[in-house]
Amino acid sequence: MAQAHLTMPVVAVIGAKGGVGKTTLAANLSTSLAEAGHPVLAIDLDPQNALRFHLALDRTACEFGLAGALAGRASSFATLPRADRMVDKYCRGRPDFVASVCLVNQVDVGKRLNRDVLQALRHELGERLLGLVHQDQALCEALARATDVRRYAPFSQAADDFVQCARQVLRRLAPTARPAEIRRP
Repeated sequence: MAQAHLTMPVVAVIGAKGGVGKTTLAANLSTSLAEAGHPVLAIDLDPQNALRFHLALDRTACEFGLAGALAGRASSFATLPRADRMVDKYCRGRPDFVASVCLVNQVDVGKRLNRDVLQALRHELGERLLGLVHQDQALCEALARATDVRRYAPFSQAADDFVQCARQVLRRLAPTARPAEIRRP
């Protein structure tokens, strides 16, 4: 019996340090893509396995993450250049590699430093800047309610940010195909 070869795009959410919202971004981006009709498999490679708090129906059924066996040998990337080197080493040469993009999280445009950093990132990254997610209390409240921000506060800034980011992901994964419309729940 011949094996079918199934290929799927992989979107990895990585960050420069811990505690910056990578899991929250991954969970909300996953639900945005799924609600647009795209099959999504979200895998948490962090030993903390916190993605279960966002997506698992039974949060007690999975105590350990897939990377639990790597505890002590896995860590966050220290800088954007280091992350770029890792992408270059493991991804860029693959024929199915699409792009390496950045998503800026917890942006407070009311703070000058945030605006300056965002401007510098826009200049440095250009088209690699996928988008941004504004600092929005609705994200924390959604997590506390064990739901995604688009269900909890569908008209919030963060919900809109995730819709925009999901559209950009779909556009980059299939630039010639018209992505499905992503609507509010």
